[in-house]
Amino acid sequence: MINKIKIALNIVKKKGFKAFIKELTIYFYRHFIRNFTPSIGYVEYAIGLAHDPIIIDEKQKFFDRFFPSYYKVNKKRELGLRLAHVALTRMGDHVVIIGGGEGLSAITAAQQIGNEGKLTIYDGLEDERNVFGTNKIKRNLELNGIPPIWEIKHGFVTSRKNDLINNKTYDNEFLNEQTPIIHPNELPACDVLETDCNGAELLILQNMKIRPRVLIIELEAPFYKKFFDGKEHPRNVLKLINEIGYTIIKQTGHEGIPINYDDLLKLIDIQYQTEKKHKLENGAQDSPIIYALRNDYNKLIKGRLY
Repeated sequence: MINKIKIALNIVKKKGFKAFIKELTIYFYRHFIRNFTPSIGYVEYAIGLAHDPIIIDEKQKFFDRFFPSYYKVNKKRELGLRLAHVALTRMGDHVVIIGGGEGLSAITAAQQIGNEGKLTIYDGLEDERNVFGTNKIKRNLELNGIPPIWEIKHGFVTSRKNDLINNKTYDNEFLNEQTPIIHPNELPACDVLETDCNGAELLILQNMKIRPRVLIIELEAPFYKKFFDGKEHPRNVLKLINEIGYTIIKQTGHEGIPINYDDLLKLIDIQYQTEKKHKLENGAQDSPIIYALRNDYNKLIKGRLY
């Protein structure tokens, strides 16, 4: 409740009272009225790549067009992560995803690895009322016809036991100290590792024992000041990727727009300083996606994206 009051006050402060009334109306529609209105099918949420569009566990309602919906904002959501799997994930791979969200990148990864592959997903959220988390991921995998090659584990992957108590990564009422903690050194051996975990990617890279063929890292710069008390910079992720034996071969904005290395640094530096999302002139925005190959594989393909 306190968190919701803070959000409301922040809307009034930044956008004004009219914007607050609009947001409040949408909130009441989505949480109290929407469930009692007629359904007209499921949302085709993410655009198709090599596969069909992704369906999410959210029914379209007759009156949704009058109330802007979270699910209709951007059909390219998570496209940077999904394109990385299309480029780098192979048939038969074992893919580990930390921070499964709604399962969009998991569905793409599963389509890439086929029936002989394996998919392991970690997420700290599981409450049925949450937009994200283990229950949402499971339902979306099923809706999209993904065979039982997946395992979903409820837990927060970190090397710091107090992260959940301090709640430095998620301002979420459903994440608390009862959420299981999974240390990065417990991660299973895999071919592809994807992280989307609000700053914890640095802790994971620092402490994991595994060395997958591919790293797909969402670099969450806006969280770093709070998460690390100003003691770590998101540029340290790029340095660490190199130190543990990987070569960065590509970087994109959150929704898949390619950027060069200088723009990558610009994007994460601005977001680190402001603790807010940012958009570059070419349209790349939000947390960038890093594609990295283990050096022995990178030498085999001579630096070319395969």
